[in-house]
Amino acid sequence: MKRNASKLELGPDAISEQITATRSHNLGEVQEVKKGFSRFTILSMTIVLMATWEAFSSTMATALTSGGPVSLVYGCILAIIGAMATAASLGEMTSMYPTAGGQYHFTAKLAPERCRNFLSWLVGWIGTFGWIAFTGSAPFLAATMIQGLLILNLPSYDPQRWHGTLLYWALVGLSTIINIWGSRLLAVVEGLSLFIHLAAFLVNFVVILVVTPTKNSASFVFTLYENNSGWSSDGVAWSIGMLSSCYVLTGFDGAIHLAEEMPNPEVAVPYCMLSSVAINGTLGFAFVLAILFCMGDIDAALATNTGYPIIEILRYITGSNAASTAMTCTFILMALLATVALFPSSSRMVWSLARDRATTGIKESLDSGLMQRAYELEKQVHEYRPPDHSQIGDTDDPRTPVSHLIRIAQIYRLAVLLQLYQSFPELLEIASDKMVQHDTRNNTLLSMLAMSYSILTLIAAIPRTSGVNCLLTLPLIIAGSTLQQTAHCVPEVILSLPSRDIIAAEILALNNQDNVISYWRDFVRERITAVHQYVGVAAIIRGLEILEKVWAQADLKSAASSSLLGSLSATLVLWPDVMADERLETILG
Repeated sequence: MKRNASKLELGPDAISEQITATRSHNLGEVQEVKKGFSRFTILSMTIVLMATWEAFSSTMATALTSGGPVSLVYGCILAIIGAMATAASLGEMTSMYPTAGGQYHFTAKLAPERCRNFLSWLVGWIGTFGWIAFTGSAPFLAATMIQGLLILNLPSYDPQRWHGTLLYWALVGLSTIINIWGSRLLAVVEGLSLFIHLAAFLVNFVVILVVTPTKNSASFVFTLYENNSGWSSDGVAWSIGMLSSCYVLTGFDGAIHLAEEMPNPEVAVPYCMLSSVAINGTLGFAFVLAILFCMGDIDAALATNTGYPIIEILRYITGSNAASTAMTCTFILMALLATVALFPSSSRMVWSLARDRATTGIKESLDSGLMQRAYELEKQVHEYRPPDHSQIGDTDDPRTPVSHLIRIAQIYRLAVLLQLYQSFPELLEIASDKMVQHDTRNNTLLSMLAMSYSILTLIAAIPRTSGVNCLLTLPLIIAGSTLQQTAHCVPEVILSLPSRDIIAAEILALNNQDNVISYWRDFVRERITAVHQYVGVAAIIRGLEILEKVWAQADLKSAASSSLLGSLSATLVLWPDVMADERLETILG
């Protein structure tokens, strides 16, 4: 393997990704999720979760009652204009702050300092409850629409509320299964959902216009106003009718909550939001016009016992219960697919609040329990003392004296601590009896880097001919993965070991960190290669390949951060994350 494998040329896409990661860090967020969605996938997901023309089929009853055709037509136009304006405004803020928190993060950045904490907390919870309710609305409409079809086709069917509840939970459960156990297939599912969304529109649109027995006049569609809402004020009634159009054009901000899982979100998220509103608004308005021109009598549609005027309208247009059922099934299918698409955005909203510790103690209790276990493990490792010469029998191997065994124990002790600190960097900030001491100028990453140097210094003292070399792979990976650029000007970092330790390591005046890191990376490459030659197991070289990818990603992040933004991401690229990216559960594959 080439030694310069970690030095990659910075391409535009890679630079853009590192800009996004560093910008998220500057906003106080750590890149904790993989960028597993493409722009097309997010666009598909946003279009499908809105499902505007299908949603009109379930909400038009409100508009027909409160305003009639005028409420649907002009309400739809106003809703599209308002949605486009809102999407443009949110897109502008997302281009500056592309995080999963979305609106409540915007509030935290832009609100007056004296009230930003309260306002961002309030906006976050309002948005979260809104997304939960919005996610629950799609399967509810689908479940009750299924009951409507049963009423249409089975006159003896007696609808019960618990029937709808069971259907609702079945749809929610199926969507949950797809999102949890089929998450790797979400891109395929969303692409297929977009195709169904467009194809179903084309089929329904053509059938409605072609087979309808009569067509209403233009004056019926564009000028007829009917107020059957019970409100004496036509203005109030018309405003209530607007709900039909406003509801079906919400959800485009779902792209914001997936911003951390897509490349170049500063550009891609505004594009997805505006495009989804434009596409869905166009399809929805066309569907509304087709229905209004072909629906027949309004009163007959509203009087249906199915609960959904669209079922009666389609039965009137086609003259067939079977055809009406088939066309309505496309709405139900799209409601299910919309639920699948709604889950990622709503779950990311809850996750973002939990990450910001705003979930009323839920995440805090989980974190505190895990942190307590980590702290106890750290304490046990600190208290562990390797056996001395008197406690270990002679190995009868001149290449592997007892001192090498003691040194291996010390190496593993430090390696366990370093891995623990990589997973729980908060431990380094706890003011207790620490192995690593650093002044206030130094951050936790520099402390971990110092531990890495100490481990490698101990390993360097072991000859390549020693029998303990076969045990060095994991410590080399743990220590080697920490060899990442962490600051431009590095103050003195000192790692002090307790006096009872035989080996004391000291890192002095790291004025040229690039050279030191390069030196130790070369050392790790040589020693892992030597271990591979000594043991002859291919998985050892796989460990080196993982390290090369860790270093490549770290160098890419460092170069993009320092040269383009003037600041540096304060997070390590972790070797277990790289293994996960490579679909490796263990180093052995």
